[in-house]
Order: sequence, then structure tokens, then C-alpha cells
Amino acid sequence: MHVALRKLLISPSLYTTIFMAIGGVALSGANLILAKLLSAEAFGNVVLFQALASVAIGLAPLGVDSLIVRGEIGVDRRILSRTVIFACAFTVLLWGANLAFENLPMEIDDILLIGLACLGGAIAKLFTANEQSKEKFWMAQLISQAPYFAFLIFSALLIFFQSPTWQLGALAFVLGQFIGAALGYAVFARNAPDTRTALPGLWLRAVSFLGVLASMLLLSQLERLVIAGYLGLEAVATFGVAAALILAPYRILAAGIGFTLMPRLAANPSKSIRRALFRHELFVAAISSILGGLILVLLAPAVISAIYQDKYTVSLILLISLIIAGLIRTAYGFVSASMGGIGNTRMLHKFNLFGWLGTGVAALAAVSMTSLGLPGVIAGVSLGWLIRIVAGLILMRESST
Repeated sequence: MHVALRKLLISPSLYTTIFMAIGGVALSGANLILAKLLSAEAFGNVVLFQALASVAIGLAPLGVDSLIVRGEIGVDRRILSRTVIFACAFTVLLWGANLAFENLPMEIDDILLIGLACLGGAIAKLFTANEQSKEKFWMAQLISQAPYFAFLIFSALLIFFQSPTWQLGALAFVLGQFIGAALGYAVFARNAPDTRTALPGLWLRAVSFLGVLASMLLLSQLERLVIAGYLGLEAVATFGVAAALILAPYRILAAGIGFTLMPRLAANPSKSIRRALFRHELFVAAISSILGGLILVLLAPAVISAIYQDKYTVSLILLISLIIAGLIRTAYGFVSASMGGIGNTRMLHKFNLFGWLGTGVAALAAVSMTSLGLPGVIAGVSLGWLIRIVAGLILMRESST
């Protein structure tokens, strides 16, 4: 018992997860405040905005952030400028899509807000990756979590508005991203110039990472997109409230695992050390997930009822669906971090293909199960995560043999 407790307490992923949990509480708190202040439909717009902005933020570095975490290259002005250009290009493409498809419910102001969130968040993401590669996890965490604390503060200030609109909630999110970018640049400017140079085939590997990341980002936001398209914005709002309390802890745990496990696997070529790292972090995640699930089953419905009365209702089947989805995403956190830490270009290419297969299957399954309501959509998307997990395990087993 003493040895098991010691393993749990000395885990870098645990420390990282605790810090990320604080930021996750801030993010969930901001959303819960907005859910209270706004109508269900308006809050549904905020949830959908965050989904689109999160995908854009993840894609804007073009996969280079993963190479930075692996220590293959450092942040420089050229990489920063390409990220800025892509963020601007994404905004233009979104504007063009809005013109081409007249049924898209976006105004030019909405598109600009998404573009600004993409710009600030992507720059912060590069600076976070730079600190991760140096294993300065506390500083990396500070940069990555600062947007959520700022989002919480700006959302709380909306209490003083008589009738806040959903665009003000979106603006609070955007301002938070720029706070993170400013903090990251301040840290970057104080450090000595990075002398790491790109290895041959840099952009080929970056594209492989980008493909994996793009399908994962789409899959991670697929519930919100399908729910918005087939069940309406009020259902999106209900999902947003439930996810902020129930699914968020598992996402934080999975992110904490990847935050520290990926650079440590990349830095240790020994297979025995890599196996020990994997088993150790698996133990930590298993204990945390089981305890967390028990707490959520007991407390989450009462908390939602106390805050929102009858405005949002989370059924037992929805609660269980979200907990199972959270456990699956935690498992994927291990697979994704391991692939990112030890995967070569060939493995990443195969993982990319399976990732898109999983996303496609998830989209079809989620749409076909919308008649079952929110639990059906969640189950359909979870199928996509399971495909990615199985594919990653098979590829890693082939690599080890």
C-alpha cells in the first residue's frame, strides 16, 4: 500500500493533472457562469463557438508544436509567422464557406471572433510546447492554463451587464487566449535564443502529426457539432453544462498524461524505461479515474440541480454515458502520448489513416443514433475513440516486436 501510494504521489502526470485541474475548474466555472447568465440557446452558441475555435487553435501550428515537444526544433520567428498566416487564412476560408453555404448561422463578427481566438490560442500553444520540450512543465502549464483563468474572470464580469449576449461570452474566451499568448511571449523573450535546427523531413513529420491532430480535434468536438445540427442549440447547452462538470475531469486527466508522458518517452530511447513510464502513469490514471467516477455519480446531478433548478436536466443514463466516454478518452490519452513520443513517420502515417477512419465511423454512428438523444450521440462518438485506441495499440505492438 505504501509503495502504491508513493508511486501515485511522485508522478509528474499527477502534478501536471492537478495544475491542469485548476485550469479546468476555471474553464468549467466560466462556462457554468455563462450557462447561468445566458438563455439556453445563447449558451448553446457559446459552446458551439468554443468547439470551432478549439479546432482552429489546434490546427494553426500545422503540427509543428508536436515536433517542438519532441525536441526536434525550437520556436523561432519563422514558425510564429507561419502560424499567424495560417490563422488569418483559416478566417478567410471560414468567411468564404459562410458565403458559399447560406444556411451557416454565422455573421462576419462571429467569424472574426473565431479567427482572433485561433490567432491568440495557436501562439500560446507554440510557447507551451517550447517549455514542454525543455521539461519545464510548471511554466508550460502556466502558459497553457492562463487563458482559462482569464476566461473565468471576464465571464464573471458579465454579471454586471443587464442582458449579456453570447458574443460577449465568446469575446471573454478570445481575450483569454491573448492573455496566454502574451504570457508565453514574455517567457520566450526572456530566454536565450533557441539553437535547435530542423532535422531532414521536418515538414513531412509535421504533416503526419497534423493529420493525427486534425482528426482527433474533429472527433473531440464531434458531439457538439452533431448535437447542434440534429438536436438544436438547447441540447448543445445541456451537453455543455453536463460536459463541464462530468466529462471535463477526464479530459484534464488525459491531457495531463500527454503533457508529461510524450516528451519523457521521446527523451528515453530505452524500451524498458518506456515500459516503466507507461505502467506507472497507467496506475495513476486508473486510480484517479475510478475515484473520480464515483464522486461524479454521487455529486454531479445534485450540483446541476442546485445551480440551474429545471433549466438543465441530466438524466442517469446521460451521466453514465459521459463517465464511460471519459474513461475511454483517458485511455486514448495514453495511446496518443505514446504514439507521439515513440512513433516514427511510418507509424504516424498509419495512425493518421486509422484516426480518420475512426472519426468517419464516429460521425456516421453519432448521426444515426441521434434518435436516442444525447446518450446516443455520445455513444456513437465513443466508438471512434475506441477505433483509435485499438489501432494505436496494434501499431505499438508491431513496433516493439
